[in-house]
Amino acid sequence: MYRRSWLALLWRVYREVWIGAIGRVLAFYSLGFMGSAPVGATLTGIATEIIGPLAATFVSAFLMMSLILALIALTPVWQIMRREDELTS
Repeated sequence: MYRRSWLALLWRVYREVWIGAIGRVLAFYSLGFMGSAPVGATLTGIATEIIGPLAATFVSAFLMMSLILALIALTPVWQIMRREDELTS
């Protein structure tokens, strides 16, 4: 299931990104997903030691949802328009 969703994300990125920038975009995604894992694991471990595993899970989920909603609300990504010369399909 996880592998299928990851492949769907990569396919979506490949279809939407200008072919000359695909490597840079995928490198940025890899950095974001895999590069932040040690930081998140460390913070989750500290929270688990302090407040317990169940509470740490809920706190982590709440913080992630808050971050996602803040990025949706505060970034202008929904206003980005593509130029005709950038269309790949």
